[in-house]
Amino acid sequence: MPGATVLGDRIKVMVRTFNNHSIQATIAVPTDTNGNAYQLDATINIDDGFGDLGQVAVFSAPVTTAGTPTISAVLTNAEEWTILVDEHSGLRQIGAPVDVFVIGTGTGSTPNSGNTAVTTAANELVWGGAESSVGGQPFAAGGGSTLYVTDTSAGPVASEDKDSGASGGAQSSSGTWSASVLWAMFCIVYNLAGAAVPSPSGNPWLTGQPIIGRQI
Repeated sequence: MPGATVLGDRIKVMVRTFNNHSIQATIAVPTDTNGNAYQLDATINIDDGFGDLGQVAVFSAPVTTAGTPTISAVLTNAEEWTILVDEHSGLRQIGAPVDVFVIGTGTGSTPNSGNTAVTTAANELVWGGAESSVGGQPFAAGGGSTLYVTDTSAGPVASEDKDSGASGGAQSSSGTWSASVLWAMFCIVYNLAGAAVPSPSGNPWLTGQPIIGRQI
């Protein structure tokens, strides 16, 4: 990562990989050079209907050793990949990090995850992750979210975040690609470390550290 991570924050890693010869590409749980322990938060297999078989997965880890780690994941049958990393504060460090999640897939320019189950707490982090089959397509956040990280390479991914609100309830993530694409849209609601006090900016969990790597 380009700067030092903060002890007690949570790193999230979204990995997208594809094989272009009808062989399923898969993603192993990442590791980093600081020894932070990652776990799988959500994943989905992707088939574009043209012999390209891929997987998109989201992992996260509590920052138990701060610093500037290099993050890596072992990919099987991968011919292209993109990795997106971001970091947030105020999230649970011990126990299950995810409250609820949902993943939507479809074709078009307006990806939508659909609704999660009802959250168990208010003011949680609602993290949205978008993936597209077509490169060079800018992404705009939707549904009250703030665009966090975006990539418009041949394997585009993007992340956005928002506060689940004082009433909690079912959540969703959405956005807009600039053209019609085959897409997947994640909505993952992360448990808090403690009582939440939303910031005046409406982006209470953002601490920086966005980075994207790719091999196409």
